[in-house]
Amino acid sequence: TRLDANVAAIRKSTAAAGLPLRVVAKSLPSPRLLEAVMQGMGSERLMVFSAEMLRQLTPLHPDADYLGGKPLPVSEFLRVVSDPATDPGPRMQWLIDTPQRLRAYAEAAKARGMALRVNLEIDVGLHRGGFADGAALAEALTMAKAAGVEVAGLMGYEPHVPKMPDVDGAWADAQ
Repeated sequence: TRLDANVAAIRKSTAAAGLPLRVVAKSLPSPRLLEAVMQGMGSERLMVFSAEMLRQLTPLHPDADYLGGKPLPVSEFLRVVSDPATDPGPRMQWLIDTPQRLRAYAEAAKARGMALRVNLEIDVGLHRGGFADGAALAEALTMAKAAGVEVAGLMGYEPHVPKMPDVDGAWADAQ
């Protein structure tokens, strides 16, 4: 009952902005619990944090849109995409934090003849990783375009958003 109330509260607070919700799978380490939250949120969008998590969820949620919550070594990328039972294909946005990782993923994808969709991590000032400035980000975008890699978005870790005094007002510009 408490979980259902929390899910309803989240949907209500984000509904006005029309923003799509993404369920963070690491916080819900039970397939049935994850399914209940996904249904309650009305979302087939998941954030995953390891190759093993992705390998376990892909067969359970074959139509989900996946986003990496942390950059993975290219060896883990290859472990996932090498198995047809766990390869999420173009439904996955791999998180990229460095030019070296972008290059390695692009080369691995090209060697396999597969399309690659990425999300670039940006450093919002907390120095947790990612592209630290506009020049580095521009270079990554140029590299991605030259390699035929689709950049689906940007991700930055910002723990202060929940502490904003007017959370609903934060969505005002999204409309």
